[in-house]
Amino acid sequence: MPPALVKKIADETVRACATEGVRSVVASQGGDMVAGSPAAFADFIVAERARYATIVRESGMAVE
Repeated sequence: MPPALVKKIADETVRACATEGVRSVVASQGGDMVAGSPAAFADFIVAERARYATIVRESGMAVE
């Protein structure tokens, strides 16, 4: 994805998440807002995929 588009999406997401309406809906559903950069989010996704791959592999789960 072009960096300018990533920045635009990230900026608009931050702006939307800063509104009281979004914050209250997320909080009412037990969510927690965490701000970060697109690069930090990408790093988080990479780490989570690795973590869950280990869990799936060690559990012996398989797709049927």
